[in-house]
Amino acid sequence: VSHERTGLVFSSPEEFVALGQRLLAEPDWASAVAARGQRHVKEAYAPASEQAAYGALLRGLQRGGPPSGVGGRKQSTASLTESD
Repeated sequence: VSHERTGLVFSSPEEFVALGQRLLAEPDWASAVAARGQRHVKEAYAPASEQAAYGALLRGLQRGGPPSGVGGRKQSTASLTESD
């Protein structure tokens, strides 16, 4: 998630509340962030790319080890997530 571009990242309950208030106060901004987030997920995690990634994982497991690149793949995220 790219904060305020493709989603929102927060690290405290106070930040979550502040972002929620901004979403309500600025509906055009909220819609733009949501649209960019949806577009990002559709492009980055399209069924064909997910199928290829899982296929590579299964082939690697069949060979007895993880395939190259495992661990470097980004995790799918919702448009509103909590940071670590």
